[in-house]
Amino acid sequence: CTSCRMSDLMTWYTFDEYVYQRTPSRPEVMPAVVIATRDTASVNSYVRLFRYDFPILIDTAHRFAALNDLPPEEVLHTFLLDSEDRIELVGWPFLNDKSIALYRRTIERLVKQLHEKE
Repeated sequence: CTSCRMSDLMTWYTFDEYVYQRTPSRPEVMPAVVIATRDTASVNSYVRLFRYDFPILIDTAHRFAALNDLPPEEVLHTFLLDSEDRIELVGWPFLNDKSIALYRRTIERLVKQLHEKE
């Protein structure tokens, strides 16, 4: 449901704030969110209300999952990519404290690697 997806966005927004506290030269790390819904008005309303500043794609035709051969379990529709667009992690990071910690550690490692390349 659209309100469920928007609730998920609030979780990303909170996580986003955590990441930016550690990477002030943003946007080294940022979510890109695909929301499969035909209810574009609700999504746009939430985006304006909460002033999201990361990319949000509204997939009204539900093509993203089909084109990327994603499994039916939505928990596996979340990916953490490195700067070369390689998949680092798969899975919803907010399942439990261990998942959140794994995402945070991985993001911190990726940001450190970016700085070492400079």
